[in-house]
Amino acid sequence: AVVETNAIFSLDGVMPVNAGRLTPEIEKLVMCHVNDQEALVNACITGDRDGVLQVFLNDPLVRLPNQEAIELFNLMFEKNSEYLKGVNR
Repeated sequence: AVVETNAIFSLDGVMPVNAGRLTPEIEKLVMCHVNDQEALVNACITGDRDGVLQVFLNDPLVRLPNQEAIELFNLMFEKNSEYLKGVNR
């Protein structure tokens, strides 16, 4: 998973600032995104369009009714198809 953190920059390098363990409530929120990131990477590596769609539908910012979200995904996929050569149509 990709984790962002604060850091101290100096001439000798970069040192991350340790924020400690996440509270259980925050960890639950973060794990939803971690799971989606991992599922997206796996779907992209295997060329699994349905897997990519599922991650898209799981995104909390996708607030459309399910059928409209699927139509939007299909439109975006079609418009970007030249960059998605390895993904199943």
